[in-house]
Amino acid sequence: MIIVLDAGHGGNDPGAVGNGMKEADLTLDICKRIQEKLIRKYLTDVRLAPRGELQERAQFANDCNADLFLSIHVNAGGGAGFESYIYPGAKERTRKLRDIIHNAIIALPIRDRGKKEKNLCVLRETSMSAVLLECLFIDNEKDAALLIDEVFRDKLANEITWGVALGLGLKNPCANCQQVNELMMEVDRLRSENAKYRQAISAIRNFMADLNY
Repeated sequence: MIIVLDAGHGGNDPGAVGNGMKEADLTLDICKRIQEKLIRKYLTDVRLAPRGELQERAQFANDCNADLFLSIHVNAGGGAGFESYIYPGAKERTRKLRDIIHNAIIALPIRDRGKKEKNLCVLRETSMSAVLLECLFIDNEKDAALLIDEVFRDKLANEITWGVALGLGLKNPCANCQQVNELMMEVDRLRSENAKYRQAISAIRNFMADLNY
């Protein structure tokens, strides 16, 4: 199993800028956290895409014969919250995988902007399942307060890692450790329940926000 993580922007391209932060710095930090967690927990082959042209990033994943290409970004433009993207017409496997990752992330106390489709180079030119995540808005005061918090970024990386593991069917290598497996099953159950509550709360918050409460 090979996973390629793409930290949005980088090099001479800082990406979105706001509240004293650069998108390129945040995406690299988040990707490194995801990489460390996937390797440590699931002994998975996780590689970082080069921070060059978009076509170069996609080609790197193709050359790796990756099972998943996951591109991490931070949004800007006056909105708030999290959203995910796949290529229009993506295969059902990609859609299901994106849904699992998306639902894991919105377990966090953030606004859910929905699951979307867009003709983006890194989604179009990759030959494997490809998902792009827009993790909050760097120019939104409340979102920026979360992004600047290292604890929150680690929680975000945890949920992304969990979503990827669940979507790809990754298993903890301690397959014969009955107690560990039982505890992990209980964690799975609690996460599932928590996600349902978080989604309900998120829906209520979005509704209240639309009413300008």
